[in-house]
Amino acid sequence: MHSDEPCALAAMIEFLYTATYTLSPTLPALLTHAKVYAIADKYCLPHLQYLATSYFLTAADQLDTSSLSTTKSPDAEAIARQEALRLDFIAAVQYLYTETPSPSLDDLDLGSETSLPLPLQAHAVSIAKQHAEAFFRPASAGVAVYSAAKQLLHDYPEFAVDMALAAYGLAAGSRHGGTSEVQSMVPTLASRTSSTGSSDR
Repeated sequence: MHSDEPCALAAMIEFLYTATYTLSPTLPALLTHAKVYAIADKYCLPHLQYLATSYFLTAADQLDTSSLSTTKSPDAEAIARQEALRLDFIAAVQYLYTETPSPSLDDLDLGSETSLPLPLQAHAVSIAKQHAEAFFRPASAGVAVYSAAKQLLHDYPEFAVDMALAAYGLAAGSRHGGTSEVQSMVPTLASRTSSTGSSDR
C-alpha cells in the first residue's frame, strides 16, 4: 500500500468502516474520485468503485459549455471555478487512462441486462463528448483548457480513439443506458454494505 495515493487510501479505509467516504474541499474532486475508483479496482472493491463513479458523475454535473472569455461573462469568479473544474476533469482522464484498465468492448456483455456498470473511463468519454465545446473549441475552452485538452489527445491516443468511436456511436458508453445507471445503484449498494458489515471488507 506504500505506493497508493494517500487521499485514495484514506477514502478506502473510511469506506470499509462506514460504507461511504468524504473528501476534503481543498482536493480536486474529479481527480480524487478517479483515484478512489482506481484503488477500488486494485483491491477488488466493486461497491467502492460504484460509489466513486457516482460521486465522480455528480461532480462532473457542474461542467458546462459556457465560454471562459471574460468579454462574454463578467463573472470572473464563476469563470475561474469552471476553468478549474475542466482542468480537474482533464487530469482525472489522464489518471484513469494511466492507472486503470481501459474499457474493452470485448469485455462487456452488451446484450445482457445483468452486465456490470460501465468502467469510469467510458463515462469520462461520454462526458467529454457531451461537453466537447468546453474542451476542444478555443473560443469556449479558453487558452489553458484548450491547450490541456489538445495535449490530452496527443499524449493519450487511446482516449482519442475512444472519443472518435463515441462520436460515431460505437463506443461502449453509447450502447448502455447512460450514467444514471450507476447513480441509481449507489443507495442500494450502500444500504446492503451497511447491513452486512460490508462484503468488501
